Amino acid sequence: MKLERSVRSFYGAYQIGTTEVSRILLHGVTIHGQEFLATENQSLPGSYYAKGSPISNVFDHTRPNAKVAIVGLGAGEIGTYSQPEQDWTFYEIDPLMVDIAKRNFRHLANMPRPAAIVVGDGRLKVAESTQIYDLIVIDAFSSDAIPLHLLTIEALQNVFLPHLSKEGTIAYHITNQYVDLEGPLERLATATGLDGLVKHDRPLNSEILPFGTATDWVVLTRSPAINHALRGDGWQSMKEGTIAWSDDFTNLYGSLKRNVKKES
Repeated sequence: MKLERSVRSFYGAYQIGTTEVSRILLHGVTIHGQEFLATENQSLPGSYYAKGSPISNVFDHTRPNAKVAIVGLGAGEIGTYSQPEQDWTFYEIDPLMVDIAKRNFRHLANMPRPAAIVVGDGRLKVAESTQIYDLIVIDAFSSDAIPLHLLTIEALQNVFLPHLSKEGTIAYHITNQYVDLEGPLERLATATGLDGLVKHDRPLNSEILPFGTATDWVVLTRSPAINHALRGDGWQSMKEGTIAWSDDFTNLYGSLKRNVKKES
């Protein structure tokens, strides 16, 4: 990788560099987005967001005029799925990440309709919002995994569900090396009466970043139609967890992956 920019904020160190085919964003040692260098391919998503990936399936079944909230900005790569009549809002805790997404990548600029960007902790800022969303995507990371305060029963019941439409869906990006988050999220689904599904995507060319990397996603949805449609895309019922995490209790040790190997 040829390094283009290296910066640091309170939330960590970021590096932006180029390979032969793409520009990539690193937070610590973890890749958090990319962009093709070839002009004709800059509107295409790659890495965790590639066409045919789990989150691609979710957007395939999202209404063309949906209101969409994305908690976590990264390079803005997920914005390649936005449609002209959709209303998108990104929630990003780090102002430096906003600068990176605007200065070093083109995804935000290429969106057919400009997205709103709210700077601050996603849990707090969504709670303050007056919006009701059809899709909420939890794509925030602290280096390798979602911050725990976004995975608790209080976050779901008191913040995200009150801002979710009657047929809405919440998607969690749970790709990481060390912690299995499927079980805790299954308990959240059960506790709130939502349909929970998971998809573990392992592309044959998973070592080639631009063409899609191994990735794991969970959806919790109020919509039987979305449940049915995603099952048709290969999504499955979630394995049963042991306890729903709360603001007062999480069990990282009990959720550690066994036989860890690098997948992302």
